[in-house]
Amino acid sequence: MKISEKDYEKYFKKNKKIERKRLNPFHDSVIFERAYLTDMIQELIDQKINVDPIIVDGNWCEIDTPQDLENAKKKFVKNYY
Repeated sequence: MKISEKDYEKYFKKNKKIERKRLNPFHDSVIFERAYLTDMIQELIDQKINVDPIIVDGNWCEIDTPQDLENAKKKFVKNYY
């Protein structure tokens, strides 16, 4: 996800407000603390905060863990090992 500094402030404030309210369940997650980034993006959209996609044409991967990062390096970085 790429977010401008100005929009990060909106995102951060919204995130903290939701965290304080302890909204459970939170979109597709049982509890807010285990929500995915996509749950928060959906919350922003639901609150009429503009979210624009960036279309990626080519290689990409999702990295959630250190193991995911290692796998991505093997796949995308020439001569990594």
